[in-house]
Amino acid sequence: MKKRDMLAPLGLLFSFLSGARGRLYDWKVKPAESVGVPVVSVGNLTVGGTGKTPVIAALIEWAIQSGYRPGVVSRGYGRQSYGVQAVHADDESAERFGDEPTMLKKQFVNVPIYVGADRVQAAMQLVSEHPVNLIFADDAFQHRKLKRDIDIVLIDATAPTSDYHPLPWGMARESFESLRRAQFVILTKVNLASSDNLKFIENKLSAVNGDFKTIRADYLVTSELNDLSACCFVVCGLGRPEAFLASLQMKGFNVVGSLLFPDHHAYSETDAVRIVSEMKKLGASVILTTEKDFVKLDRHKNLKDFVQVVSLQLGFSSDVEILHEEISSKTL
Repeated sequence: MKKRDMLAPLGLLFSFLSGARGRLYDWKVKPAESVGVPVVSVGNLTVGGTGKTPVIAALIEWAIQSGYRPGVVSRGYGRQSYGVQAVHADDESAERFGDEPTMLKKQFVNVPIYVGADRVQAAMQLVSEHPVNLIFADDAFQHRKLKRDIDIVLIDATAPTSDYHPLPWGMARESFESLRRAQFVILTKVNLASSDNLKFIENKLSAVNGDFKTIRADYLVTSELNDLSACCFVVCGLGRPEAFLASLQMKGFNVVGSLLFPDHHAYSETDAVRIVSEMKKLGASVILTTEKDFVKLDRHKNLKDFVQVVSLQLGFSSDVEILHEEISSKTL
């Protein structure tokens, strides 16, 4: 028996308790609270990096181009502040508001973004202070207190099948059966997934008695680095760094080494010194990192001359137009 399998009883207990909590909302014992503005939730079944932030960024960009006034609410994982906070971008923002909300704020400076453990309170404050007509709720599939008009659930097509055991046995917050609540499922990182993984997920989705539409998305990286022969050292703190590393290699970057940190890692001065030391040992001249990590690395002056940001994007199938149409129908 694997060590992880010894946690199976705790996983089954977690599954029972989370299911019982969910039924309170299913049976309307606990009512979901409306904030008076259409809400689109972007969440997942598992903990870890499925690609929620690139999806939200793509939806914000579409919403702005379509004439909507979007706002975002997020928990702000790893932040050092409390209560509901309006995000603004400066050198200390990642620590105060979390790396992903800060990254989105720097990308969309005119879009109001609020963080708060209670997404209802965050959304209510957002609506009271800004004339938004559409809210994207980050990581809110399990935050059922917030009434939503559309549930989008992301599934990482590269994740090991064992991840779908319930926490702490695996990485799952909920089972595939919970997708009955969803209107859309986005399979991310399809271009990096094995045929066995894709078949496993497709079989699981087929077994769900749900009415959701499935959209596929490839995992893409872009950078302004023109010299692909340059020796590159990768630094990141992601839920699933394997996909990032694989994408860099597929793109043709000359990666000579990497230093991987936990997801949402707050980089210290000691980390910055170590990064430069490790990079120089391997003869690298460039540090490749994500936008999410850059908002925390940028404050370290000894890294500024080496860091090159790599953007993570998702290439959606044409079915994404159906999602756009559904969102539009909720904002009329």
